[in-house]
Amino acid sequence: MEEVRQWARKNPEVLVLSPLVQSSHVVSDDLLDKVEKSGYEWVRLDGRILKINDLANFEFADKTLYNVELVVGKITDFRNRIWPRWLMSPWI
Repeated sequence: MEEVRQWARKNPEVLVLSPLVQSSHVVSDDLLDKVEKSGYEWVRLDGRILKINDLANFEFADKTLYNVELVVGKITDFRNRIWPRWLMSPWI
């Protein structure tokens, strides 16, 4: 937990991500259907943040493995966050 706190002090915001594809080949149409049905606007594709419209124009290579995650939230007040006492436990 201390590592997370130290990282948060250096970074102004934290993204909350939900994995869709992890180190796998991507079928563009299937991925777009999943993303559009989710109702979210942003995805992270191999570390790059893209709008869903940009994802529709992205050309996936057949033999390349991709990581795709939905950006489901963003915490911008991470430094001012009051954490529950149980989360501060040294055993986590």
